[in-house]
Amino acid sequence: MDVLRAWRDQRFMASSWGRRLVAFYYHLSSPIAYFIARNLRSRITRLLLAPLVKNLARKYQSN
Repeated sequence: MDVLRAWRDQRFMASSWGRRLVAFYYHLSSPIAYFIARNLRSRITRLLLAPLVKNLARKYQSN
């Protein structure tokens, strides 16, 4: 999770459109999380997100 936070903070929060995108995401994230919890297994979700997180970890490792 730290990798995703760093990516958000360094890339998106640096611009006004990025801050709006993050606000929009937070508005939609609860319904999306609820959908995933009810309809998809967490293991499948993790497998789908793993390549993205791995790629971001290389770019935004917290020191």
